[in-house]
Amino acid sequence: MTFGFNFGEYDEHIIEAINRAAKDGRKVPNKLWSIYIGVYSDEDLKHIEEISHKFKCKVHIYDAKSVNVWNV
Repeated sequence: MTFGFNFGEYDEHIIEAINRAAKDGRKVPNKLWSIYIGVYSDEDLKHIEEISHKFKCKVHIYDAKSVNVWNV
């Protein structure tokens, strides 16, 4: 699950690391199968939808406002 950044222009290295963990789509038991990306706004949602093809794993999008990660 991701929280707190938006995969902007300076976050390509994070996408590359996620793709290495996903092993570029090869079917192996210990790979990263999916990622959950939190969005706050319609603009965030549009951005993630536009870049989702860059990920070599399944992308799930959720409303970040609904998660209380800072209130534990």
